[in-house]
Amino acid sequence: MSRAQTAVLAPLPAEPIAAPILKPVAAPQATYSLAIGYLRGFVTVLVLAHHAVLAYHPYAPPPAASLLTPPRLWGAFPVVDNQKWPGFSLFVGFNDTFFMALMFFLSGLFVWSSLRRKGTAAFCATASSGSACRSPSPRP
Repeated sequence: MSRAQTAVLAPLPAEPIAAPILKPVAAPQATYSLAIGYLRGFVTVLVLAHHAVLAYHPYAPPPAASLLTPPRLWGAFPVVDNQKWPGFSLFVGFNDTFFMALMFFLSGLFVWSSLRRKGTAAFCATASSGSACRSPSPRP
């Protein structure tokens, strides 16, 4: 095939094609803290471990013979084992001093970014079906 026949099929450009000019783009801002994420995961595992050992805690009441006889402690201690280990009292006591406060602190960190992103009205409309922003009222 000659050059003239090729030009009919795919005409050659009159001028060379210039490459597009790319503008530098700023790096995205990191909004997620990996350390806070690891802390949140660690505290979640700590809460699971805490509740798992409550059945073996030395100060847990003995298992009830019947769930109907008073005192009805099975609501607070649904599973209690006869085998207990004193080391769990140290673990439970240590956890009780800080981990719930730390969970509330971490949830407050994430609520703040959500409030900034959505705004108060949208946050209240979506957070727990608006229950997070209602004023407490006495129940009948």
